[in-house]
Amino acid sequence: MEVEVRARKIAVYVVVFLLMADFLVNLLSLAGRRPRNEDVRAASELHILDSADESSSPPRNQHKSEAPHRMPAKLEETPLTRTERDLCRIQKFSQVPLGGDLRLQSVERSEGGRNYWIKSSNCPDELYSIVSMDSQGRIEKEIDCQTASLTEVTLNSGLQFAIEVARPDLKVRSMALSGPGRFLVNCWDGGLSLTRDGRFNQESAALINGEGCTAWTKRDGGRPVRLASDEVLDQNGCSEKSRECLEIFEIDASDKDAFNFKSKNSVSILNNRGLMPARQTVVVHDSFEDLDSIDRSLTGVENWEHLPPTRLHSHCPE
Repeated sequence: MEVEVRARKIAVYVVVFLLMADFLVNLLSLAGRRPRNEDVRAASELHILDSADESSSPPRNQHKSEAPHRMPAKLEETPLTRTERDLCRIQKFSQVPLGGDLRLQSVERSEGGRNYWIKSSNCPDELYSIVSMDSQGRIEKEIDCQTASLTEVTLNSGLQFAIEVARPDLKVRSMALSGPGRFLVNCWDGGLSLTRDGRFNQESAALINGEGCTAWTKRDGGRPVRLASDEVLDQNGCSEKSRECLEIFEIDASDKDAFNFKSKNSVSILNNRGLMPARQTVVVHDSFEDLDSIDRSLTGVENWEHLPPTRLHSHCPE
């Protein structure tokens, strides 16, 4: 009896075990076919995100467009300076030589134009080319160093030397010229000359400079200027007391046959055609022009050896 009860219990346990095993198998089968709720929610959210990404991205069968290739910005050419522009025009429209060792000096004119002094390897010693340009860069005048004379170059340079204050001396009248004029003098060799040297020794009533030349006037057929030592001159070189005047002339440099170069301070007069009264020159008293400066060449311009070489621009405008 007891054995029979035990057998029935075992049978029940087996049946329960089999039922539970079948239940678990079915449960696992369902789990493999149907996602859990959490998985469904996660999958839904992932689908939404993927959809958003796909809407903002190109179709999968097309290549993504590459970021636009940025071309390097075009280098802006540095604008030419006025001197560079003028040199380009001189190179194009002028015959003056610009080859070899090139050096340059320039001066601004009151109306906006410029004068250029150009020294190249093609120029003879002490000579250089001169080019005058207007404010628009047009060439007004040119002198070629290869064909010009020393006198022509000197007369067309027209540079103003530094004016220094002179030490007081009762026996010397020290006068400097501001502007293009020159004093008229008569030299010991019998010829009339024009000079920038205004340091005159007062000898009696006559004025004689360091070159032995006497201040001269064309009045009365030509004679020495007569001034007492106590007479005061105005900015035009005239005495209000005696009405005596120093004669100051400018040179018409276009008449190159009217003068002959003597030194950087003076030229001799061959005829009177090129003489013009000085209207833009002022006499500065108790002063002198530094005519003998070692920084100046024979013709009065700055010593070329003190200047750096100049290069022509490689890309001149058409």
